[in-house]
Amino acid sequence: MHCTHTSKCLDIVCRPWAPRTNTGTGHGSQYGTWRKSDKLPSWIRQVNHLPFGTDSTTGRRNGDLFIGHPNQPYYATALGSAAMPIFGYVTESGKREFNGSMTVSGFVVGVINKISSRSQGGTLPADWIKLFKCQQDDDGYDENDEMNDDDDNESDKTDSVPNHLWRTLVADRGPGGTSAPLWYHQACRYWLGEYSDVDITTDMIRDKKLPSMALEFIQRVRSVIWNRTLFTITDSENRQLFGLGPPNAKEVHSICVLHACSVPVVLRQVGGHWRLVGECFVYGMMDGEAMQVKKYVERTQEFVLR
Repeated sequence: MHCTHTSKCLDIVCRPWAPRTNTGTGHGSQYGTWRKSDKLPSWIRQVNHLPFGTDSTTGRRNGDLFIGHPNQPYYATALGSAAMPIFGYVTESGKREFNGSMTVSGFVVGVINKISSRSQGGTLPADWIKLFKCQQDDDGYDENDEMNDDDDNESDKTDSVPNHLWRTLVADRGPGGTSAPLWYHQACRYWLGEYSDVDITTDMIRDKKLPSMALEFIQRVRSVIWNRTLFTITDSENRQLFGLGPPNAKEVHSICVLHACSVPVVLRQVGGHWRLVGECFVYGMMDGEAMQVKKYVERTQEFVLR
């Protein structure tokens, strides 16, 4: 409560901070543990969702957080909005009861209509590229979306890598939330040319001498996609948009923009309330674009998160 009221920001719902649940194994954690009998609301994220989990010696477990660092967000999805969450509910007698719910405002951007397999261990699955290519074949190339520097007229599909493909794989950013270098496009083209129909695995990267830029690009990709899924949604103009979401995201889950949250979120509706599945990335909606679309703003609603 204090965090959202003082910062006017809702990013805390995506930031893992709560101790993990005690599994009864007897192993401690630098973050402490939460009793298994105590059920947390979905909008309180536990530290096992951190990129390196609860113990750095176990290695990477998840992709880097899209929300970035406290007070240093990487994106501005809900540009210009402020957080006004309501915790619990008010009884008929006027007393506030805290039942673990938090009511926030925002709107649904779309519903997941296609979803890929989860990236395990940072592997770039072949079915991700197939999903990109299927959409590319359906929509055709946009000449403004191509970044082909070649002068020849080769028909090889890897000669031109659309923005939505390579930028989605790196979450449209470089390490630390910096702008994505344009040479990522060339590096992506290298990988698609070398391995267009197979999973790109750790062994493949480790066992081959690679160009430095290709290696730097794939390391960035791995830090983003680790334990995440690739999905598509249909926007207000009936265009297919690509996104990256948590491993438990499913078709029919809703992609939403919550006011004062710097990244979109995946929500699951359960009866009259919603459960937070996790943060997500949607290419083309990370810098406040959705806040300028009248159709979305007119559909602003309250979400009761539990």
